Amino acid sequence: MATRSRIAIQHEDGSISSIYCHYDGHPQHHLPILQGHYDTPEKANQLIELGNLSFLSERIEPTGPHSFDVPRFDTCLAYGRDRGEKGQEAVKHKDLEDFEHFARQGCAEWLYIFGQDGTWKVMEC
Repeated sequence: MATRSRIAIQHEDGSISSIYCHYDGHPQHHLPILQGHYDTPEKANQLIELGNLSFLSERIEPTGPHSFDVPRFDTCLAYGRDRGEKGQEAVKHKDLEDFEHFARQGCAEWLYIFGQDGTWKVMEC
């Protein structure tokens, strides 16, 4: 069963960009990966630029053959890049309140935000 989440970054102007992640959004899975591999604004932005995910993993770019049907489990599995789906780009929100409202309407169970202080915060919906 999927545990849906939204992964986001807060920009200097307070706006937020977020992506959907379908599978395993529990903090036990996501938080170590986000904190260990996406721990700078540059890395967090690269993750968000990848667009909506089926699965979060340690790498953005694969080191070998990688597709939606035959994924590398050390690499994020993206709906746009790996399955060719259109409209999988990040969603822009005007502020934290707008992001939280959007996420709750979309049935996310967990929210992850890379804040301006350079740390990942997690919230349960």
